[in-house]
Amino acid sequence: MSKTATPKTGTMPTSINNKSCAQCEETFKKNQKCMNCNICRYWFCIECSHVSAKLYELLKTESTPNLPFNCDGCVRVLPKLNELGLHIERQRVLFEELDTKLKVVESSMDVKIDQRVERAFESFRDREERKCNLIIHNVPEPDCSTDNKKRDDEISLKDILHTVQSDEVEIKSFIRLGKPNESKPRLMKVTVGSVVNKHKVLGNSKLLRRKNSDGYTVHKWNNIYITPDLTKEERDINTELRKELERKKKATNNANLVIFRGKIIERKDISGQSSMTNTASSVESGGLASESDDICEKGGEIRYSTSESAKDSTQDNAFFNNFDNAENDNASESDYISNDGSVISDSTSESTENNRQNNIDDLDRNINPLIVNKVKCMYTNADQLRNKIDELEAQIQVVKPDFIFITEVLPKTNIDIDCISPLFNIEGYIAYPSKNTGRGVIIYAKSNFCVSPNEYMNSLYDDASWCNWVKDNKTVLIGSIYRSPSNQNSCLNIIGLLNEAARLYNNILITGDFNMRDIDWNFWTTPHSEDHYEHTFIEALRDNFLYQHIDKPTRFRENQMCRTLDLVITKDESNIDNINIDAPLGLT
Repeated sequence: MSKTATPKTGTMPTSINNKSCAQCEETFKKNQKCMNCNICRYWFCIECSHVSAKLYELLKTESTPNLPFNCDGCVRVLPKLNELGLHIERQRVLFEELDTKLKVVESSMDVKIDQRVERAFESFRDREERKCNLIIHNVPEPDCSTDNKKRDDEISLKDILHTVQSDEVEIKSFIRLGKPNESKPRLMKVTVGSVVNKHKVLGNSKLLRRKNSDGYTVHKWNNIYITPDLTKEERDINTELRKELERKKKATNNANLVIFRGKIIERKDISGQSSMTNTASSVESGGLASESDDICEKGGEIRYSTSESAKDSTQDNAFFNNFDNAENDNASESDYISNDGSVISDSTSESTENNRQNNIDDLDRNINPLIVNKVKCMYTNADQLRNKIDELEAQIQVVKPDFIFITEVLPKTNIDIDCISPLFNIEGYIAYPSKNTGRGVIIYAKSNFCVSPNEYMNSLYDDASWCNWVKDNKTVLIGSIYRSPSNQNSCLNIIGLLNEAARLYNNILITGDFNMRDIDWNFWTTPHSEDHYEHTFIEALRDNFLYQHIDKPTRFRENQMCRTLDLVITKDESNIDNINIDAPLGLT
């Protein structure tokens, strides 16, 4: 027994927590001797407590030292209770330490989150400030007074815009960045009137390197490069990408690696591989194709080009890939300009110039296009197919397409038929119709092709048909869309379709009647405001890096302006060549 407290002894008390012995469970009698456990506070008879009568009498005296009584059960568990108490105390101390650390972390996280949010807002503001800016490289600086320099720079700038067929672009301001440098001209920052203007200039900047039949550039601005005004974060990403490109070139000893759309890909000359003899042709609404185009796979993407025109398109294909890479390389010059326009560093200008020259040399190389899979496609807006199905079948016998895209299959009113009707069956083809709502869309695929409906895409918009074509373990998303001109809200649904298609698939071919009446596809512009659905549609194509190929009118009506309503969309400008617009079905 340990010295902790004076034991409670005596005869049967008048108020206790148990009326019987806690061990033998015998009811206490009047004046019965008993002991009270110092731990559990239960009473025990003198016999169960194992206390002799002599010790009991001794404990009753007030002169007895503080000798507590502990029952047998408490004696057995007391060490474990002491150990548990120590463990609880250690956990309490640990919890307090963790609580202190958590408070420190929470405080630090609040600061870091605030900093990240602020950086995000700063980055957004920076992009907004730069969204209408262009950076023009290598514009020679005039050697004259300050006033005359400004005037001569303006003349040069207007001449460059004229060269890229952008005379109507509004110039809000322009300025040279950094301090004058005798070894090279300073960059010129140009602010244009709108984002549409900026994209137009960038899109046409390839005209700066047009060449004549002898291979010589046709104007004096062949060494000029036009790039977007990138933020520091974007410039850092580009710098790391160029470093990675150099590392991969050295590690693999492969000079065919290039930067294309933010990725490092390999440009291969594999024209000697076996090719299939299918063809692809695409037509506007009411027209049918007669000449053949090839669909070719390149680097996980699909390219569409004609085998007959492959040799002629070789230079264009090489130019497209290398010019994109050249622009990325030249964007590095912005790395050396701070936000206030001062020059930070010029240490790598020589390397940058060498890279640029290498890319210019690449433009003159004869790079054969990749031709693996080729199919022939035909598209038309039928405006009621039922009374034109015989004419369509006759055209199919001539063109022999692999895929056929038909929009406005059903009449506008008095619809007594749907797209799954046997009347629309064509021998040798499997029909993939849209849902039984709207004007109706059907995609026909040759029965020996591995094609299946894309249920997810088909669930997003009723007046469209989507299929997956699988060839050599690669999937091509094929779609055809119809948008009624009376339903402006459907444009948002179609933009959602484009976003999903571009997000989910690398290989895309989309046709259809989009009824974008006022878009000028030569310049990718619309006369409407930026909140108009046509402007939103153009921006959706740009945001998803999609290219629309039709730039000639596809709809002709007496006493009406010719319009381009029927479109062909892919992920790359070089995907399709030789689009032919032929006679329509009937009078549509």
